[in-house]
Amino acid sequence: MKTDYEKFKILGTISLLLRQLEEPSAKPALDMFGEPIASPNKTLDVTRVDVKDIKVDPKAYQFRSEVGHDGTDKRLNEVKAWDDLRAGVMVVHERHDGQQFIADGHHRIALAKKLGVDGVNAFVLKESEGHTVEDAKSLAALVNLANNNGTGVDAAKLFRSNANGKHPEQLMADLNLPKNQAIKTGVALAKLSDDVFGSVVNGVIEERDGAVIGDTFSSPEEQQAALKQFMRVRPANQEESQVLAQQIKLAGFSKAQASDNFDLFGSELDTDSLLAERTRLIVALGRSYKKDKVLFETLGINAGKI
Repeated sequence: MKTDYEKFKILGTISLLLRQLEEPSAKPALDMFGEPIASPNKTLDVTRVDVKDIKVDPKAYQFRSEVGHDGTDKRLNEVKAWDDLRAGVMVVHERHDGQQFIADGHHRIALAKKLGVDGVNAFVLKESEGHTVEDAKSLAALVNLANNNGTGVDAAKLFRSNANGKHPEQLMADLNLPKNQAIKTGVALAKLSDDVFGSVVNGVIEERDGAVIGDTFSSPEEQQAALKQFMRVRPANQEESQVLAQQIKLAGFSKAQASDNFDLFGSELDTDSLLAERTRLIVALGRSYKKDKVLFETLGINAGKI
């Protein structure tokens, strides 16, 4: 989904305008720095497009990985009636030959065709005006990710192919994207080396673990060493992932890089359970401390009543 960076920034502005059309009265979205996203001084031309004229080509336009061959999943299978307001504005790409394809709205256009709807509201991105298939796919990705639809890996793929040397956080600011889970995870994954990111994409480690590695370690060597430990320990949740990353960071990488027969703490790897046990113990102690703190604070507040 690589496109010219300046054009990519324009697509970011368009995606913000589309979101504002969907939720004009919503609270201002926040960017990656927690600041309200300013409204661009532009408007979009939304037109009524005949459903029968809209074709589907998921391979060309669908950016999401967790969908079927038709570009959809089962989320709208039980919907029995069409609602124009809830359907919102779709993104359609018009090619040089006049053919129109859905870029953002694969589930909605499938439902519209199923229910026999005549027309839908859409913003038409035209190839004759310089917008390629890849541009339309990128715009669809930006709109979906801003609405927290898609995975961190989906977001990272978009960011990594369009970063143009920019730091991921700056990229998010340039694109007017809000601070939601899919985007935060994607930003972290975008910091990974190609090899470690490939391990996340191929399911070698969990997406959340890859994000923790990306946020904690900067160099490819550190990330690769951390990956090795994450594969051994297999954290069960976010807390364990973060604790494990901090243990690795504190211990350093010299011993791990020196030999596969020694762990980061200098002990022979006759078992991989030691690091896992230490990680889970720290998490358990942290939870116990939080519970005790809440208990004592409650006792203090209610001291006069007890």
